[in-house]
Amino acid sequence: MPATRTYRPVTLGTLADQGMAVWAWCNGCFKNGAVATSTLIARLGRDFPVPDVGARMRCSCGSRDIETRPNWPDNLGVITRPTDARTHSYSCIARESGAESRSALGVAN
Repeated sequence: MPATRTYRPVTLGTLADQGMAVWAWCNGCFKNGAVATSTLIARLGRDFPVPDVGARMRCSCGSRDIETRPNWPDNLGVITRPTDARTHSYSCIARESGAESRSALGVAN
């Protein structure tokens, strides 16, 4: 019987301590971008797991199917790239207290 591995996903606080942002990717339209951890911590708290942040976001295309991961340094090489990345804009709309404002990605209410 194989050993069961358990792990705790990285939290927003851990990324903030390392000066790292969160990378978010819309699976609906392939928009993507880095979101400052300070913005996310203000809404979700330091202990919020990074993989779960996407469930709290909404893209400007209307999709809530958003993946999130740490925004690793560029020197690691290409991690993921859509075939049509150059045809999409890289901003989504954040809904904050009923008003819409532009940001790299939006945390949905």
